[in-house]
Amino acid sequence: MSEMILQVNNLETSFYTHVGEVRAVRDVSFSVKKGEILGIVGESGSGKSTVLLSIMGLLQHPGKVKSGEIIFEGENLTKKSNREMQHIRGRKISMIFQDPMSSLNPVFTVGNQIAETIMTHEHVSRKDANKRVLELLELVRIPSAKSRINCYPHEFSGGMRQRAMIALALACSPEMLLADEPTTALDVTIQAQMMDLLRDIRKETDTTIILVTHDLGVVSEMCDFVQVMYGGRLMEEAPSREIFDTPGHPYTKGLLRSIPNVKKGSRERLKPIEGSPPDLITPFDGCPFAFRCSHTMNLCMEACSSEWKIGDKHRCACHLCNPEVRALLEEGGEN
Repeated sequence: MSEMILQVNNLETSFYTHVGEVRAVRDVSFSVKKGEILGIVGESGSGKSTVLLSIMGLLQHPGKVKSGEIIFEGENLTKKSNREMQHIRGRKISMIFQDPMSSLNPVFTVGNQIAETIMTHEHVSRKDANKRVLELLELVRIPSAKSRINCYPHEFSGGMRQRAMIALALACSPEMLLADEPTTALDVTIQAQMMDLLRDIRKETDTTIILVTHDLGVVSEMCDFVQVMYGGRLMEEAPSREIFDTPGHPYTKGLLRSIPNVKKGSRERLKPIEGSPPDLITPFDGCPFAFRCSHTMNLCMEACSSEWKIGDKHRCACHLCNPEVRALLEEGGEN
């Protein structure tokens, strides 16, 4: 049985702005096993990227982890100082950011930036670091890697910059890789290549990967386990196949209805989710999806649902998954 490498318990992350506290992540708990690929999906503003930044300890002012635990290999990262986190970032946990052009330093060569990361964490010579850089650029399949070590980021195409970001993240052989929308702004062919590359890296190095994405197609092909977030909360979690075959939460069903399904034929009209995401400055006590859900009951407006087990590893935070509520509805009970 694979060991648990990361466990997040009751994570609360907020941004303290001049107009009020933005509760970006609310009471989120999950765990990831070593070598697993976890996908986190949801609309923009649902808290996906904030979860990754909280794990990395990279939240900028006015962001702050209010409460909860982030247990990585038995250590609580929320208790670590910034200096202690510097020894963990890059060496044990690395992150692939959404926009490589703004993440790579434009005044240093790509090879120099990767070598600097290696030398900082592993204290090796420049010669050995450069040798490792070449191996990494070849690993991420950058064409003519040897001749591109001394290129600047602007001399790379979008796909090559993303490959360079992956090489930078893998520089010190981390045990966990956090990928925040790694295929944004890339064409479909390059997106597929990026996903194949991440799969190969997991296979060859047994690296644990947490992938944040809007692309449900990527999730279905790549991830072992999927979590659906909305309004800063975790709505549903299940093995990838179960999420697509037997979704439990109305929000998950809405996401799936809004993307093309080749199995059902091209004539089926897509159904967007009506309404807008909730205001996280003044979130109410009920389910964050209640105002957009076609199954909303009075109970949904009063309180968020607990997570209910609807499969072996399938959990859903919806009152409709509560056996007692379902029984009441079947008897004709009121909302």
